[in-house]
Amino acid sequence: MEASIRMRHSSLNSIAVNRLCRRNNTSFSGVRRVFVEHSPKPRAIFSLNNEYESNVRTLEQRTTYPSSKDVEDSTSCSDYAGRELDTQSESMSTSEDLCLALIPKTKKKRHLPWWTLSSVDKEMLMQVATCAAAAIAEPLLGMVDTVCIGQLGMLPLAAMAPNNTVYGMLNQLATFTLVVTVSNKIAAALGAGKVRSRTMMSAANALKIGLTCSTISGVLVAICFLTTPVFILNTFGAFPETISLAKPYFLVRAAGIPALLITMVMQGAYSAALDMKTPLLAVVGAGVLNGCLDLLFIYGFNWGLGGAALATVIAQYAACGMLVVRAFTADKHKFQLGNSSKAKSEWWKFASAPRHQYAEFIAMCMEQLTRAINVMLAWTACNLAASRLGPLLAASHQLVFQVQMFQILAMQSFATVSTAVTARAFHGGGLEAAKRVTNRLLTFSSITALTLALVTWTTRHLIPVLFTSDLAVHAAVQPAMFPVCCMLGLTWFKVPEGSLLGIGDGRYLALCYIPAALATIAQLLNSMLFNHGLSGVWFSLVAYYSCLATLFCVRWYCKELTTDPIRFFRRMV
Repeated sequence: MEASIRMRHSSLNSIAVNRLCRRNNTSFSGVRRVFVEHSPKPRAIFSLNNEYESNVRTLEQRTTYPSSKDVEDSTSCSDYAGRELDTQSESMSTSEDLCLALIPKTKKKRHLPWWTLSSVDKEMLMQVATCAAAAIAEPLLGMVDTVCIGQLGMLPLAAMAPNNTVYGMLNQLATFTLVVTVSNKIAAALGAGKVRSRTMMSAANALKIGLTCSTISGVLVAICFLTTPVFILNTFGAFPETISLAKPYFLVRAAGIPALLITMVMQGAYSAALDMKTPLLAVVGAGVLNGCLDLLFIYGFNWGLGGAALATVIAQYAACGMLVVRAFTADKHKFQLGNSSKAKSEWWKFASAPRHQYAEFIAMCMEQLTRAINVMLAWTACNLAASRLGPLLAASHQLVFQVQMFQILAMQSFATVSTAVTARAFHGGGLEAAKRVTNRLLTFSSITALTLALVTWTTRHLIPVLFTSDLAVHAAVQPAMFPVCCMLGLTWFKVPEGSLLGIGDGRYLALCYIPAALATIAQLLNSMLFNHGLSGVWFSLVAYYSCLATLFCVRWYCKELTTDPIRFFRRMV
């Protein structure tokens, strides 16, 4: 990698340059030019190469200057302070007393084909795969409760519906606010490293603030749920005959809300540190523990829905304890928590961070809250529109929804990894470095999205058979498969979405979801007006994803178009 280093030294030799290279975290072989700034009048520039060989070319001047041998033999360059000069030029006219150029031997860069995977590519793909495994494993293991309770009868299973809706919405809100914010702040701090500015939040403070906010939010939400259970359950569609069964489950699950939010924040922190294996182990361990306790509490102790909720809460606190203790002990170096014994003994001091950083953290959470509300608005509108089509189409919609949910969760891992690696690249090497990483990830996500769409379309007749034997549902599902495949083909936009978060453009990102939600509602109204059925509902989600993909790409690749459109079009013309 080429680099230019400016120095203010009275002597310039190999020792001085090597010392300067170590200070700037680069190698001597990467330095093309050294600018010497010592005297008030800049006169010379020294361009070096790794063989310490230079071709001295004399340029036009008004006075005499030392010979090339004098320059090469001299260790003192106090008389030759320099300014930038094109190293490829043969000569240069100058009004200064002296201008020397030492031209290195240039080597042609070797460009690899796009399909060749470098070590960085392999590492990013491994992180995406691990993150996708954790994202898919969590809902799969969470279905253990549903399977066990389904054996108790129809009413207990119906009582689970409003509970799943409430806690699913809480999970989404936490993901789009607390998890996104803590991941962005930690990744930015780790990317900046030692050159982090004083105003930038450190990784340790971001983690402490995230844990504090998640703990306080969890306690407040738990108190709200514990005091108004019947009102919340009725609001989310609980039937009168299931209230007595749904209420115990709801109350016990409320006790685990603080652990749930803390666990999610820790997962975001580990993803920012590019450690996807630790959260995966925590999720799988909690799921296995939950399944074992379900069997014991539901069938062994005969506790019913309350036993299932208690098993879930115990598993949540186990995962929470594992991640927090590990972060402040074995993995404290990943979050810049220090190596001293004092830091280890004070791991519980979450709130030890400046107040203005708390305000900055909460402000970003509020920005992303707009995004979360619009996401839930779009999907809720589609679910309501499908429910008005009748029992058959509503059941078909739920089947299609379950199929694409796991695929979208897998693609969401690209957004998670993109946020972390882009923030690190942006704060460590600038916007160009961030774009190089993003473009590479975008290639992988586009191939993955296209593959998922093609596989889904090819197996569109086999997928319904895995869920039901009803031939009417099989036929009703088919019109929705084409828009579902179109939507899956657009999920590559998760990469620019994560990249915009990584460079700190969260406000624009949140605002993009407003026109996307409006486009979804407009298409739903059009579908209802012209009776397009289930395919119309899913085409509204295609409009939703198309709007997001367009806005994200315009911002990422043509940022001037969104900040100064007049200047952009003038430059294009």
